[in-house]
Amino acid sequence: MNVERFEYLLSLIGPLIKKREMYTALSPTQRLAMTLRFLAAGDSQYTLSFSYRCGLSTVSQILAETTRALVSVLKSVFVNPPANEAECREVSAGFWEEWQFPHCVGAIDGKHVQIQASQASQSVYFNYKKTFSMVLLTVCDAHYNFIMLDVGAEGSQSDGGVFQSSEIGRQLNDGSLNLPNSSHLPGTVVDMPYFLVGDAAFPLKPFLMKPYGERNIPHDKSVYNFSGSLEDFPSPHYCYRRQCGKHH
Repeated sequence: MNVERFEYLLSLIGPLIKKREMYTALSPTQRLAMTLRFLAAGDSQYTLSFSYRCGLSTVSQILAETTRALVSVLKSVFVNPPANEAECREVSAGFWEEWQFPHCVGAIDGKHVQIQASQASQSVYFNYKKTFSMVLLTVCDAHYNFIMLDVGAEGSQSDGGVFQSSEIGRQLNDGSLNLPNSSHLPGTVVDMPYFLVGDAAFPLKPFLMKPYGERNIPHDKSVYNFSGSLEDFPSPHYCYRRQCGKHH
């Protein structure tokens, strides 16, 4: 992170993490630097305590407060979920214009974020890649922008399991996500619901489409698999890499 980016981030969260000088010797600049070092490099709280000459309890409190401030400020900037049916239709229009795939309101996928698991976690965060991780479940629009996310699920879970237990999955299942009512596909009289598109790890639902999984499928199914493939759509994996390269 360059100086300009750091100063911009500090200007956003500085007022939220500033303390009265009589209570602490650590400035907002030091608090933010400590938190970014912890998040980016994985330094232990013991190391940070020694580096910044403060107690473990102080480090723990600073990390919690600064992380909450970062989430509260940046969430509205980088994650913009559709607030109503009209905004869902705008997302769908983007997929139709950019990818020629109608009624799609988002591409969903999971990303394993590697962590250093605590001794008490045992195998809860141990994933199929033989590392410890948390799962970042994200939905993006046709222009590589995050519109929904859920983070914190244990790495031992599958993407489908994470989806079912996530707030995104619950809202889709109970119908509270404000998806538009089904309508005719463009140029046809075929009635079709609006849906997310995911890979084979996700369950098949009226609001969630995935590729055909069997081998030697007919031509029409292979055409659907190609047109709806996450290799062609802006999946959150690609979206994540693109945004990191763009903003960092």
